[in-house]
Amino acid sequence: MAEEVRLRNSVLPYPIFGVPYSVTFPIRDSTGNTIASGSGLTAVISLNGNTSTTVANTVTEIANSGGLYFLIFNSTEMSTDIASATIRSTSTGAVPTVLTLYPRKLPVLRANTANTGNATTITLDTGAPSMDDYFTGCVVAVTIGSNTFARMITSYTGATKLAAVTPNFSTNANSSSTFSIYNPEGRPLTPTNVLYVGNTTMPGTQDGYTFAQTFVLMASALLGKASGLATTNAVYRSLDDSKNRISANVTISGDRLEVTRDGS
Repeated sequence: MAEEVRLRNSVLPYPIFGVPYSVTFPIRDSTGNTIASGSGLTAVISLNGNTSTTVANTVTEIANSGGLYFLIFNSTEMSTDIASATIRSTSTGAVPTVLTLYPRKLPVLRANTANTGNATTITLDTGAPSMDDYFTGCVVAVTIGSNTFARMITSYTGATKLAAVTPNFSTNANSSSTFSIYNPEGRPLTPTNVLYVGNTTMPGTQDGYTFAQTFVLMASALLGKASGLATTNAVYRSLDDSKNRISANVTISGDRLEVTRDGS
């Protein structure tokens, strides 16, 4: 028998708020025995104690399981703090199966529209971080057409914005597919890459100097060799003494009239 693709499209270690979630469960009779080929299968769900409504997807038996079934809750049914579902069968002696789920509200690290994808990867938007492994270990929920697929990111290449996933996609992402990346429980929030930040123009910097450029100029002024401090031309060298970082034209009273900086 082939695998049940619908089931693995939303396999997660725990329910996530707003993301489809799959569950498996037995249907039993009053003596505790499982019921195979159950008839009249129905499922209802209550969100935060509201009036129960019929679950959008159908209860399906796993082939040759002897009474094991699965059900996929859609993203709307998982957009709740407490989801209480009841599964019933009209088979003789069948007792209701009750499921209670508590979807986690995880931090969303990025949400946007994808560029493209294939069976094993999704290419994120061009503005995604350039740091390798930035999203490795995260959960990505991708909406392709009318279906949402939840996957684990196994690696991320910053230069190409390429995220490899497991398990494989049954439908490839495309330029109209949207995604949300969640930071799962137990995974530290993605640390900031100092080099990545350093080579980016940070809000509030002066005249477009990056954090890295500002840092080397400050280091030169504080720690580098200096000459001409008693004259009208003060010079501060790089820490490795390979170049002039700062050259300042200074008056006798110490006023800086002109400053040349090299933060490269």
